[in-house]
Amino acid sequence: MCIKITGDLNPSCDALSKRGGFGKKVYIGFIDEIESITFGTGNEITALTMKNGKKLFKYSGYKGRNSAGLDGNFSDILNLRNHVVNLALFAKSAAELNSIDELVDSKDMFVIVESNNKTFEVYGISKDGELDNYGLNPTAFNRPQAAGMTDDNAYQITLSGEVPNIEILLNLTDFDTTKTTLETTLTTEAA
Repeated sequence: MCIKITGDLNPSCDALSKRGGFGKKVYIGFIDEIESITFGTGNEITALTMKNGKKLFKYSGYKGRNSAGLDGNFSDILNLRNHVVNLALFAKSAAELNSIDELVDSKDMFVIVESNNKTFEVYGISKDGELDNYGLNPTAFNRPQAAGMTDDNAYQITLSGEVPNIEILLNLTDFDTTKTTLETTLTTEAA
């Protein structure tokens, strides 16, 4: 590997005091359904278009229950970052249960999560433009059997996959524009 550091890291006060955690919604799409993607400076997506008739799926739950993280897989040839997204999903109706079943059987996805820091983080997409070589797949799934009325009954699903970069920020002009675009033109409500 012939990559060298090209810039200093002098974080702003905002970066040093950045809140952790994610909101209650996640947006899930399939890598092969991306029509076009535009990368900005650094780890930033400035435009995302899905193929005709394809959209992102929105899964809603409780704030603070979804999480994401990274760990490394290092070699002399290529260093990869394992993107891991942990979802806590809730369902009662047959359609909601089917939506979770379909997610467990899906492959090659990407996930967009709204952070508590007013950013949208994207997991599973490589900024090198080689979209079909990466993506997230289900790697763990369980639902604890709730014994009491107040026991947790969420379906716990982990999606993970190796990508050659850390998470990417989705920034379609600004936070409000990105949120509006996600909520209107890029999503369909998952059953």
